[in-house]
This record gives sequence, C-alpha cells and structure tokens, in this order.
Amino acid sequence: MMKTAVLYGKRDLRIERRKIPQPGINQVLIRVKAVGLCGSDIHFYEFGRIGDFVVTDPIILGHECSGLVVEVGRKVTRVSVGDRVVVEPGFPCGKCELCRSGRYNICRQVPFLGTPPTDGAFAEFIVAPQDFVFKFPAHLSFEEATLVEPLAVAVQAVKRGKAALGETAVVIGAGPIGLSILQTLVSTGISKIYITDLDDFRLRKAEKLGAAKVVNGRKKKLRDILNKSGDTGVDVAFEAVGNYDTINEAIAVARPGGRVVLVGIPLKKEVSFNIYEILTKELDLVSVWRYLRAFPVALALLGAGRINTAEMITHRFLLDNIQQAFSLVAEKKEDVIKAVVTL
Repeated sequence: MMKTAVLYGKRDLRIERRKIPQPGINQVLIRVKAVGLCGSDIHFYEFGRIGDFVVTDPIILGHECSGLVVEVGRKVTRVSVGDRVVVEPGFPCGKCELCRSGRYNICRQVPFLGTPPTDGAFAEFIVAPQDFVFKFPAHLSFEEATLVEPLAVAVQAVKRGKAALGETAVVIGAGPIGLSILQTLVSTGISKIYITDLDDFRLRKAEKLGAAKVVNGRKKKLRDILNKSGDTGVDVAFEAVGNYDTINEAIAVARPGGRVVLVGIPLKKEVSFNIYEILTKELDLVSVWRYLRAFPVALALLGAGRINTAEMITHRFLLDNIQQAFSLVAEKKEDVIKAVVTL
C-alpha cells in the first residue's frame, strides 16, 4: 500500500492509503520524490473544475513530478531501475491523425496526470509509459527537476511565439510559468524583456532572473510606459495569467504586426477580446496547449545551468501537510511562487 492525497470536492483533500500500481510491459514504476503544486491543482481544489475538466469522483492531483525508477516492464529500454527521472504527464494515444501528424499535445484522447478522470502524482508511487519518462542530470535536485514541466510549457510558448534574437518581449504574469518564459527568452539571447505582475516579491525575482524592466500593474500600465517612450509596442507578448484584463493588456502592448501568445488558462471558457485592435494591428494570435517535444529541450537548458528553477521554489511541504500547502498557495498569505511537496 502507499500514501496518497485525494481530492473529494472543493477544499476536501484527504490522506488515504491505496494500492501501489503495477507497471505494464512498456511502463515504469516510479517512487515519487517531489511534486510541484501547479495553478491548475489550485483551481481544482478551489472550484472543482477547469473548463470542461470537472472533479466528479475522488482524484489524486499533481503532475509536476520527479522520482526514482524502482521497477520497469519487460519491454522498457529507455530507463533502468535507479534512474532519477521526470515525467511528461500527458500520454497521447499515438494512433489518431493528430498524433500521427506530430501534434500529439492536442490529441483528443490524452490521459493527463492529476486531471479528471486520471489520478496524478501526489502519491508515493506512479506508473508512466517509458516514452514519457526522462532522466535528468545528477547535479539537479528532485525539487529542481519538478519545474521541468512548467519550463516545458515555456519552451513551447517561446517556440509558438517565434521569438527571435534582437526582438523585444513582454511577459504578463511573474508566476512559475511567466518566470520560466522569461528565462527561456533570456537563454535565446533576447535581452529587452519587460515583465508585469501585481506582486512586488515576484517582480524582484524577475529582475534577478533577467528581466530588463519590471512593472507593477497596480501602479503603472506597461502600455503607458511604452507610449511615453514613443515605442509602438513589443514584438511578442506572452500572457501567462489567463483573465480578461491581462489578455487585452497583451493585445494592447503588442506592436502593429506583432504576436500575442496565450499561455494562461482562464477559469471561464469564454472571454472578450479587443477584436478591433487585433484586426487593425494585424496581430498574430496564437495559443499554447501544454508542450510538444519540449521536455528534452527544457532538460538541456536546465542541465546546462541556463535556467534557475531553484530560485522559484519558495515553500516546501511534506505529503502529510499537503492541506497546508494548498491553503497557503490558494490564499496567497505569504510570498509564494512555487510550493513543492516532498515525499
């Protein structure tokens, strides 16, 4: 038996014992060592749903995980017992037209760890297909490695935004995804990066991690700063919050002919755009859904020291104290960027 944290409904999180899963012939059994607490976990905890994903039955949340391989199926060749690994948490079917065309991240049949109805990683053991299990360098801690997952989102976002050397960018939102996008942009050689948030603590982190200019949205608007400087806007704007105001802020600060990359997931399925501004500036508006072959890139950046995930970890909890972790992050009573649960 193993210890797990199970969400039964809104703010109803319970520690329970469940059977340890057994790996199939192409699967890996992993002893979980650390799990990052994601914004999506908090949405399920507070509201019981994100869009069409609704908590109807008890579920184990968590998808940003690292651990040790303890058992492998008889056809597993990619990893061995004792390997330190991270898991890409979405497992596409591999058979549909989208998968066969190389767009597996938008496969319509993806069990995703910690997303209804698939149990996730706030458990002592999980199983995963070998193709979605990746070894990470020994000099990284298990905690640092959990942030490979949000870093992979950032890699996908920068790729979708076609950010190029010499361009300017803005990142709206200085949470784990926003700070990961910032660092990924810096690693590509883009030096003029604005970042906005409502929290000064997060903005100080952004300055430390390479932002050229930080803006507290409670005090100033980036569009006003750009207008005063005579700048027509940035080449590419990354929205990493997911609400009406910040989406339209991204549209407002993109220069004519620029790009807007939507990364944040709104709670509501429908939001309003300033369509007139999109049309008259002929903006390219693209979205990001998880990641596509981004884990190897993220691991390479992290392993080479070009990304600092340790700087984003602000709080640590044991699995027995996971209720405290969720409450802290949900209520934002302290300066929180990333909380990690260790097992």
